[in-house]
Amino acid sequence: MGAGVSKPEVKGTVEMMRRITGFAFVIAFVVAGGAPGSAAAAQQPGSSLAGSEIAAAVREGIPPDRARKLLLVESEVAETNIMSNVEAVLGSNYAGAWFEPATGQLDIGVTSAASRRAVEGAVTQAGLTKDVTETSVRSTWAQLLAAKHEWDRRLRTLLTSYEAETGIGRAALSITLSSSVPSEERVRIEREAASGDVNASVSVLAGQLSVTPLAGDLTSCYYKKEGAKKTNKAYCEKQITSGVLLENENTGQECTAGPMLIKGVTTYVLTSGHCGAEGATFKSRYANLLSNTPLGKAKNVVYGGEASASDFEEIEVEPPGAGKFWTGPLPDPITADMAQWTKEGVEMDSVRVDGEGKSILGETNCHEGEASGHQCGMVTKVVVNAGNEEELVEDTALGEAGDSGGPWYFTPMGTTEVYMQGVTKAKKVQSNTTLYVPLEFILHNPMYEGQELLTKKNEKRPTSAIILSVLHAILKAGSEYISVISNLVIGTDEGDVECPEDQETGTLNTVQGKKDTDSVSQETSSGGEEEGDCSTTTGLGRAALEWGGFPWSTDFTTSGEAVVKGTKEVLLTATFPEADGAKCEFSSKKVTGSFAPGPAGTPTPLEITTSGQVFKLNKKFKKNSAGCPMEATLSDTQTLTSGGETVEDEVT
Repeated sequence: MGAGVSKPEVKGTVEMMRRITGFAFVIAFVVAGGAPGSAAAAQQPGSSLAGSEIAAAVREGIPPDRARKLLLVESEVAETNIMSNVEAVLGSNYAGAWFEPATGQLDIGVTSAASRRAVEGAVTQAGLTKDVTETSVRSTWAQLLAAKHEWDRRLRTLLTSYEAETGIGRAALSITLSSSVPSEERVRIEREAASGDVNASVSVLAGQLSVTPLAGDLTSCYYKKEGAKKTNKAYCEKQITSGVLLENENTGQECTAGPMLIKGVTTYVLTSGHCGAEGATFKSRYANLLSNTPLGKAKNVVYGGEASASDFEEIEVEPPGAGKFWTGPLPDPITADMAQWTKEGVEMDSVRVDGEGKSILGETNCHEGEASGHQCGMVTKVVVNAGNEEELVEDTALGEAGDSGGPWYFTPMGTTEVYMQGVTKAKKVQSNTTLYVPLEFILHNPMYEGQELLTKKNEKRPTSAIILSVLHAILKAGSEYISVISNLVIGTDEGDVECPEDQETGTLNTVQGKKDTDSVSQETSSGGEEEGDCSTTTGLGRAALEWGGFPWSTDFTTSGEAVVKGTKEVLLTATFPEADGAKCEFSSKKVTGSFAPGPAGTPTPLEITTSGQVFKLNKKFKKNSAGCPMEATLSDTQTLTSGGETVEDEVT
């Protein structure tokens, strides 16, 4: 038995569940438009956030004492990070986990004796032997995912037409079919699922699955003044906060502000992808009125019918600075808060965001929405595919039109800590459940590279940051640029080398910090002499310049310095064809230039000037000719372009 209580292996039968009802199985996007949907009264937030989660478990039929125990175990699982440890020790043999309401424990699937021993060791080390059960299961998580993806491929037509849905429940694949699917096709699916390599349950719900837009009641804003405090900003404070209303200025569509992300000094508000197209302008509510000051524009929209599609986007909030409407000055232009309130419009104290949480089957959690307010429920399925949109989580918490994009979170027992889990997507009307997109899935999207959840640990940004942009659009990490260098002069005691045509190519690596960094892959220098060589006053004739030590890195700092460093050193080799190919190689540990940073809100063209940078003769270079000068100096002027547009800079 080891660290926990063993359970019998879950058998591979196909569970058939048919409900003979007179209404359709409906997945409804929680957006504006159409007729209002029905929902139970919102759950009033308790004295602690965990009180709402206990109440949600009780509504699911769990006795209050066991509900409290379940939430306590959920808290211990989060605090000990046991799931990450189990996934690490099992690797490809990881077989999933779920909270079991009947026992108030966490069940961890194991597929072999070796896996059981590994889990027992991790559980013992975490001190959770009384709260965790190792349960024999048929399939690993990877096998369940592979089977689900294969069924998604087979059911692509039904998924697209909302006549099927797939997901993963407790150690088994879950397939839901509409009763509109022909009986012979249902029988075939049931037969193939029963004979598959993983456990599978097939259920049939009456009616044609369809997507029905629903209107949500607009929750009025209750103004709660917090004075000059920077924390616990209320719903109607200017500083944008997770959980408040968003309005698409282009369409009038209403959604909810989700978790906040940051990168450098820039803040982003997550919401649902169906809330607005790329470039759509959003605004929010302030002091009971929708502000006419735009919050920002939608970007990195992920929404559509492709196999790998999901439903999320972000709004880039106006840059920080004194006098800005939605953000304050650095170092904390937007703090890590989430608004709590009820459908009746009464706002509770806002709470602080502590970190990111993983969604686990059977756990209790909550969400905030501008229409339904504060709602809590239990996770019933993960990796759900609904309408060909994958990686969703299904939860029993209520949701209404307008809640789209709002934050999902978990609160450990006895605390007011908040761990963000995802972004609201849609409401399933027949089952009265809600779907959301996991936060970890969003952050793994390549378009969101370098962004992280805004928490109370990282909300203080650099007091100043260098911002590089083109046409007022901030350059992202990975942006390529060309540096055009003019007036390049290499000076020595023997004379100068002058190259009127010089160019670097590079890529930005980190942006919007105290320093932005890049990677320079090459520099070429040429002139008007024969073979494109540069002119000289050395008496040795024309010179060909070759640069080395790549890749170089450049740091652009808020103080107006541009510092170039080579892999080891920046190398410069001059070859003189008319002097029998004489060579001289020089090196420098760094090359320092200067530029005049533009003030916040007024970006100016980036122009870097280097004057008298000393290069020493590289004595390690075996091909140096006799009589090479012991040092040389570099002077030049650089301007940058990206995508054909001039790169500008400002310091916030």
